[in-house]
Amino acid sequence: MENKGIELILSGTPVKTENFSWDIKVNFAKNESEVTRLAEDIEFIQLANVQGGVSLGASLGEPFGVIRGRDFVYHENGQPIVGTNGYYQRTTESNKVIGNINPDWTGGVKNILKYKNFNLSFLIDIQKGGDV
Repeated sequence: MENKGIELILSGTPVKTENFSWDIKVNFAKNESEVTRLAEDIEFIQLANVQGGVSLGASLGEPFGVIRGRDFVYHENGQPIVGTNGYYQRTTESNKVIGNINPDWTGGVKNILKYKNFNLSFLIDIQKGGDV
């Protein structure tokens, strides 16, 4: 497997007095993975299989954590087709790539507040993207 990415961390102290200080740290990370090699004659390693024929795994040439299953049938305009039963029509093939668990990026903000001998810290964690 090959991973390429970046992680940035910025930190600072916006407020500092004799009795009070506020420290802040901001983190941003982006990673892209690709499964570059599997055992001979193996194209997909299934890591999990869930209800409805959906599986999670590693597929050659795809990101680690690809989700496979039945996809929707789409109009030429890109919209999914709704059948007469009111549900979206689905393909008969259950091995289509329908998602990826990996987020587009992650980040966080950590705040540390100090007043005399009292410390309070909290973290705000952020994730953009990633299919469930």
